[in-house]
Amino acid sequence: MDFIYYPGIVKDKNSIVEGEVYEVDEHTKQRVDLYEGEGYLFKCIDVEINLNNNPVKVKVYEYIVR
Repeated sequence: MDFIYYPGIVKDKNSIVEGEVYEVDEHTKQRVDLYEGEGYLFKCIDVEINLNNNPVKVKVYEYIVR
């Protein structure tokens, strides 16, 4: 799926996404959910990533394919 200039990901076992990882408190997470359109444009999901050669569980915003 090509989002052109709009950032978005769709979970796929064989895909690689490069990005940044931030630690945020619950209040900030709620504000980001609102900004990202969580539940409308994106859904927040749990994934495992490779961070400095270590597996880490994080939350990402996955584009909701309609």
